[in-house]
Amino acid sequence: MTTEKLVCIECEEELDPNDGYRWTEDGPLCYACEQCEFERASTLVQFALGVGEDGGNKRTAKITDHFTVDPEYFEEVDWPQDVVKPRRWVATDGWRGYFETELRGGYTELADGWATGRYSDVPWKHRVQDLGEALERGDFVPPGQGLFVLLEPTSNIFSLATTFFCSCDDEEAVKACLLENGFGVEVLDRALS
Repeated sequence: MTTEKLVCIECEEELDPNDGYRWTEDGPLCYACEQCEFERASTLVQFALGVGEDGGNKRTAKITDHFTVDPEYFEEVDWPQDVVKPRRWVATDGWRGYFETELRGGYTELADGWATGRYSDVPWKHRVQDLGEALERGDFVPPGQGLFVLLEPTSNIFSLATTFFCSCDDEEAVKACLLENGFGVEVLDRALS
């Protein structure tokens, strides 16, 4: 009788079935590769009335190449698959690049670019953090399915590829809500440039 060996789908090391590993649709990931996936995960956040597990106005998912999980309990979640397609790495040269994720049909991009920390040499980018803080505090809740924010790692450790988007059905209402609260699409476009 032969038994098939468990091999990590990333590093191709043989796995001991008694050691910890994560089973994915693509196959098993060893603990070290699973941790690497978390370190370079994209983050999708939805701000809308009552979308959170606890009935709050926010839900978040970490998206990797092999799994999508709730960032608090690391349990698999499916909801992002209805909103975005699987991400892909876009290499700009041998060492640099960024992750890119396409929106599913029925969703439209409001603003896209890159965000960074609150550094003094890029004051126009502070509006991205201001919007995030206002949404986190609950200063306002975008209507309908709300506002989605997709944050994706790049090879520049000081930058995140950032996309704000919403449902096509909610576009005008979400734009009006953002404008009313001082974060019109033009403001976000400038902040992400």
